[in-house]
Amino acid sequence: MNCRTPTPSSLLEHINYCIMLIGSLLLGLMVVHTTLDVIMSYAARQPVEGTVEIVSRYYMVAVVFLPLAFIQAADKHIVAELLSERFSERMQLLCQCLTWVLMGAFGAALAWQSSLEAMRMTAINEQFQTSTYFIPTWPSRWIPVFSGVLIVAQALVSLAKDILRVKNWNQEHQDASQGNSHGHPDDSVSRSLPATTDTSI
Repeated sequence: MNCRTPTPSSLLEHINYCIMLIGSLLLGLMVVHTTLDVIMSYAARQPVEGTVEIVSRYYMVAVVFLPLAFIQAADKHIVAELLSERFSERMQLLCQCLTWVLMGAFGAALAWQSSLEAMRMTAINEQFQTSTYFIPTWPSRWIPVFSGVLIVAQALVSLAKDILRVKNWNQEHQDASQGNSHGHPDDSVSRSLPATTDTSI
């Protein structure tokens, strides 16, 4: 039985997929929670306490930030190819590498700035008060931090893949140019030999 060691790329792919599933589940829970709150408000005159706060502090934050790395890995971000589609294949690969660098910088900035706020709110045990109880909100502050770290990791993996593609592209074109410049070694010999006529019957 062959056991393959998971590569960083495959491991990150599984993590992004699981995070996407969690985000989808939370989106469904948000719909159910909000619908239940509306039904209880009109039917029983008793809305579900903390619905607005939970939706805004937990559901919406998770739905917005958690899928970012998965969208990046699937290359589903909005793209405007007004100029890049006119570039050569090599230039397009280089532009893609630059995109991953900028995306990694964005993820690092997101994780860093969010972590400062998350640590501050964790230290003071941030929470909001309903009419009957308190709900802690500081855990939701760490969702953008986690998302930023995943974005940086995905950007590094994608950058490494595209750098390898650029290297392979350069090698292939270098080999092709060398093959065209040298030609076949028997061509010069065949051109120097006189033409012979087959006179056998």
